[in-house]
Amino acid sequence: MRWVETPAVRPNHCAAIPFVTNDPEGFIDTGSELDGYDNHVYVSVTAIREMARMIGYQHPADVAQLERELRETREELQVAQVKLAEQERHLVAIDVLASAGFTARKKPGRPKREEEARAA
Repeated sequence: MRWVETPAVRPNHCAAIPFVTNDPEGFIDTGSELDGYDNHVYVSVTAIREMARMIGYQHPADVAQLERELRETREELQVAQVKLAEQERHLVAIDVLASAGFTARKKPGRPKREEEARAA
């Protein structure tokens, strides 16, 4: 088998999709000859891609998009893991203070009026 730009030998079209006589991505010349008239076998790259898609293969552009999304998701996960570790450190610090008997209390004195609080 070999890649060729155009099907040069009769039947001059794709064996899998006969109306394809010109494919910008070329053809695979199988080197096979079938019995009968117009017997040389060419398969267009378009037909090969379609057959591959039918059995689960993805187009390279789709794979590139998925790889980009995966890379972005991994970066987001890494940021989230750093934030989680920081929050866990805070939680441990709170637990240490609580186990030592420390509690949160209100500040001494009268609370400020709303006007004073806004000005401060």
